[in-house]
Amino acid sequence: MKRLLITCLMAAVVSVCLAQQDSVKRTIGIGANIQSSDYGIVLPIWCSSRIVVAPMIGLNSAEGSATDYTIGIMPKYYLSTERFAPFVDLKIAAILNKPANDEDEKKTDLLVGLGVGGEYFLSANFSFNVEAQANMTSSDENSNRFGNPGGVNFNLATAVGATIYFTRKK
Repeated sequence: MKRLLITCLMAAVVSVCLAQQDSVKRTIGIGANIQSSDYGIVLPIWCSSRIVVAPMIGLNSAEGSATDYTIGIMPKYYLSTERFAPFVDLKIAAILNKPANDEDEKKTDLLVGLGVGGEYFLSANFSFNVEAQANMTSSDENSNRFGNPGGVNFNLATAVGATIYFTRKK
């Protein structure tokens, strides 16, 4: 329900926005992604008009239990550079678990994912995106995050996000 409301709100905002300016070039940005109860920050760096490399970090904390830190990188390729820009991306990340109790063991799970989605540029400096993902994870043998300690898992997921870009004149 929450995602449906966000999607409707995005559609309403998009319908009243002005066209993107072609006289500016995006350089770097800062964005936030929401996937279920996980929140992350990405720093997209434009390498060309179609290729972005985005370091990403995330934090998920359960009070009194543990904290998960996610660190990774996400190269993204845009299929077009219009106002609506479909893309494909690859995610490579490590999810580090630090228990609240120092006696418990730290755990590290690895993630590799492929995503497809679209980014709608409200202006040269602001965008919304929606993405479908296929992820493979390799769990630490002491981790129960994916219900398969020491195993390999496959899952499908969705994510939404928003990004603010910094630009310069061409």
